[in-house]
Amino acid sequence: MGGEIDRGVSQMLDAVGLAVIAVCAALVGAIVPSGSGLEFTFPAMFVAPAASQLRDGPAVVAAVTGAAVTALALELPYGLGLLIGALAGAAAVRRRRRTS
Repeated sequence: MGGEIDRGVSQMLDAVGLAVIAVCAALVGAIVPSGSGLEFTFPAMFVAPAASQLRDGPAVVAAVTGAAVTALALELPYGLGLLIGALAGAAAVRRRRRTS
């Protein structure tokens, strides 16, 4: 018990950290001119924390499914490809848990 963090608390801290990173990226992104070559940084800020969560089967299924669907739907307007990819990853995990 001493020094251990509950898994729920750890996940909450991860989510808060991700939100803080997203806000910081949005603020800095508004300052950086387009064409500066830094377009990859915002997606990279989401990949780095997410990669540390790939510890079990459902997380890997969600990540792989979400990435594949997002890549296929990348050309959709308004960034819908990312939203559809996230939903597909969540649905894949839910389906996997039902069949297990």
